[in-house]
Amino acid sequence: EWWHLNQFEHMVALLDRVKRTYNVDENRVYLTGISDGATGVYFYAMKLPTPFSAFLPLNGNMRVLATPGTRANGQMYAGNMVNKPFFIVNGGRDPLYPVSAVAPHVDMLQAAGTEVMFRPQAEAGHDTSWWPAEREAFAQFVTAHPRQPHPSRVSWESERTDRFNRVHWLVIDQLGRRVTDAATLEDVNRFGVRGGDQRMF
Repeated sequence: EWWHLNQFEHMVALLDRVKRTYNVDENRVYLTGISDGATGVYFYAMKLPTPFSAFLPLNGNMRVLATPGTRANGQMYAGNMVNKPFFIVNGGRDPLYPVSAVAPHVDMLQAAGTEVMFRPQAEAGHDTSWWPAEREAFAQFVTAHPRQPHPSRVSWESERTDRFNRVHWLVIDQLGRRVTDAATLEDVNRFGVRGGDQRMF
């Protein structure tokens, strides 16, 4: 799966090869996927956002990464997704990842400050029957969101320093608390469900 370490390494190598082989505009590289591919998109948004301009998960659900059986590599930090914009599509009749299950996660991302364009498709299932109606909006979103290679502000969490420890110009090379640390950051890793809030990861 896309969120296992070997596939992460393959993806990094593939992206590097394409950039070395072709005249790629590095500020126009987007990551999209459908179903498990969309779950992979969420993974890379939390682990490797730097090379990408925006993320476009279609018919996916980031909650899959929180399931122990998924064996996603490393700790997930939903707050890391604040660094790039998202274009998200889910179907209302999708038996796997319906709009009703994904909407609270979208609210969580927006509350954290993530730019999200959510395009729920009330009559769609786990398919791309909605594509003709969304194609133009998809293309407009891509056109409107080039990568900012040197953002003035980033936010990043990681539990390790050997990988998944970098976003743009920020590198985490040591973990631990210091007396000069600011107060604990707000936990944005919560989403609303019936009966109260629930943690995502």
